[in-house]
Amino acid sequence: MDDPPPQLFFEVFESLPRQGPGNRPSTAKALAHCGDLPSRPRIADLVWSEGAIYNVGLGAALATSLDLLRPGGYFVFTDAVWRTDDVAPEVRAAFSDAPTMGKVSDALDAIERSGFELVEHFTLPEEAWWDDFYKPMLRRIERLRTRHAGDDETLAALDELAAEPEMHRKYGDSYAYEFFVVRKPAVVDLESTR
Repeated sequence: MDDPPPQLFFEVFESLPRQGPGNRPSTAKALAHCGDLPSRPRIADLVWSEGAIYNVGLGAALATSLDLLRPGGYFVFTDAVWRTDDVAPEVRAAFSDAPTMGKVSDALDAIERSGFELVEHFTLPEEAWWDDFYKPMLRRIERLRTRHAGDDETLAALDELAAEPEMHRKYGDSYAYEFFVVRKPAVVDLESTR
């Protein structure tokens, strides 16, 4: 899919409750695993990224976050993962901007190699795709179709945007968003343990 014109992209996405898959219960569940955050941090007690890691790739995001965090700090993120080896070509093409996308096991291996400790991971539930993202997005697209009636180029771009939720409806069992909570190991003060 070609990128929609920037103005149309903002018209569709700026008023949505979320700009990608996710929901409050999943966010709260992930945050609950970050139980010992300081109330008054002086350096990064936490790095959070939902739906944006594909921009830099998992390995780069892990390395950058590890450098940003104090010992014992958390990196909490979602990343797209394959759920099966048998992925339709149109789905692979839709995720072409995430060339390092792998399965959950691949992400867990990358986390282990990165120096982070895994705290928890879980798959976003189906309602996290629909309730605050795809359903409002489709309603917004329908309103914009009325506003842009007669503008064939804009209507074609809206059709392309509407294809994403339809692809998820048809092929959503082949991919998912996984929430990961990882922690930079705490430094042990050997002097204080003597």
